[in-house]
Amino acid sequence: MPSQVDTTTPLTGAPNLLALAKNISQRTTAIVEYLEANGLSQPSFDVSSPDTPNTAEYVSIYDSLQQSLDDLSMLVAGPKKFLRTFVCQANDLAALQVAFEFKFFHLVPAKGDVSLHNLAFAAGLDVDRTARIMRMLITQRIFAEKRPGYISHSAMSWMIAEDPEIHCAGHYTTDEMFKASVATANCLKSAPMLSDSLHSPFHAYHDVPMFGYYRQNPVHAVRFAKAMTGVAKLDRHINELRDCFDWGSLKSTVVDVGGGNGSTSIALAREFPHLNFVVQEGSPDSIGQGLKLCPDSLKSRITYQQYDFFTPQTQRDVGAFFIRQCTHNWNDADVIKIFRAFVPGLEGSKPGTPLLINDTVMPEPGTLPSHVERQLRQVDILMMIGLGAKQRSRAEFESLLREADPRYRVKSVYSEGPMGLVEAYLDILFSTRTSGNANVTALVEKLSANAQVLLPGSDRYEDATMRWSVLAAPTVSFVVVVATEEDVAQTVKFANHKKLPYLAVNGGHGAILTQGRMKNGIEIWLNKLNTVELAKDSKTTTIGGGTLSKTVTDTLWKAGKQTVFRTT
Repeated sequence: MPSQVDTTTPLTGAPNLLALAKNISQRTTAIVEYLEANGLSQPSFDVSSPDTPNTAEYVSIYDSLQQSLDDLSMLVAGPKKFLRTFVCQANDLAALQVAFEFKFFHLVPAKGDVSLHNLAFAAGLDVDRTARIMRMLITQRIFAEKRPGYISHSAMSWMIAEDPEIHCAGHYTTDEMFKASVATANCLKSAPMLSDSLHSPFHAYHDVPMFGYYRQNPVHAVRFAKAMTGVAKLDRHINELRDCFDWGSLKSTVVDVGGGNGSTSIALAREFPHLNFVVQEGSPDSIGQGLKLCPDSLKSRITYQQYDFFTPQTQRDVGAFFIRQCTHNWNDADVIKIFRAFVPGLEGSKPGTPLLINDTVMPEPGTLPSHVERQLRQVDILMMIGLGAKQRSRAEFESLLREADPRYRVKSVYSEGPMGLVEAYLDILFSTRTSGNANVTALVEKLSANAQVLLPGSDRYEDATMRWSVLAAPTVSFVVVVATEEDVAQTVKFANHKKLPYLAVNGGHGAILTQGRMKNGIEIWLNKLNTVELAKDSKTTTIGGGTLSKTVTDTLWKAGKQTVFRTT
């Protein structure tokens, strides 16, 4: 790793031009040495130029170099020249928009070149404006004019031309998103205190929320889905996702929520053959794309399920829940709903089951090189334009998780440029409303795999403690959903050891004196012990402690038996 160079002037702390130039020289030398040591060619603007590496070592050198290049360029240009270039970038994007709309990237041949006259004719545009557009782009090294009047590909234009998903990423950005951006200031003026999909620049320009726009424009919806895969190729490499979490430690199914066409699950399935994936997606079109995209060799391990991630999670007993590049599409109130919808699935899985939130984690201002922070904040503004949404810091993620359910805990956060991964889990072992005696870690370790502990604040806790009357109601610190007779025994032992009262419940009536005396105790919910087993000789029946009388009657009558119940 190259040593850092101070590029400021002593005492004043102002940037030093010669120090910046020295750092540029040193970092350029380091890049050349890295390429040579790894048998890689130096980059060029030619079509044959290889892509630059994405290793941590190379990126570290590049970041330092780019910071100095940017600073030196701005300093020697001065504010006026820089501002002139900056405000005119809209014209560069206008030229790029035309190139996408008129299919210039595919009309220029893969090899050789094409005359401006023939290019204009194929595009259905006049020669004059075709030439002006192309020559504007060429100043950005997009396309090349190696001989007068003839256009060929550069490394940049060829990358766009040969990769349909990257092409879609560029096209959607310069089409519906670029158009919407011009309405940003007016949108903020009309709704200075509101930010959601109905109060977004996209809605202000297109007169429909972004996702509604794609429902009305299915061709653009398909392009958008491909664009998201293209964006991942540009700055959210799957290798980083693979390496920033121990996927090998998972023993079960990964549920990819809002997974689109499943491209991420497909990539992870190739890397981790012991894992299965459920891709949950709301769009039938995206599911259809995914079914076509998924190779035959993986179809036994990847399934697709239509699902709205605002509704309670339906999957249970999974290895992990995973949501990628979704939360930045929604405002805070909606993200809270999304996080809350995971709770039933996390409650129905083993304690500590991770919720993996794969989204950019915004840095504290000024803590990253300016070009890295700029890229992150560009996407943040894009989210504001498109959806009235945002990218979030670690503190903001933690706050929204707590609002969704106070039992959420953040175990770890990975943040490296646009790649962020928040690993959260639902702490089912503790409750903010129980006393110190109710630490149930020791109990959970002794329960069977299918048993559960429900704490106040969860939907299942409310179901388990629901009463028809508040008369002499017990107060329940937590509920143990037992799955075996041994679970009952272990719970009773735990309660006695902790000197906590307990009450077994199976859905029937109870005595006021018994129930009313239990304060801050343990409810043993027997609803899983609801079996009725008739012996082979039909002379005896074993009835589970959580079985309701109607179930007993129905089961025995079907077996030709009669039942008599007496109440006193």
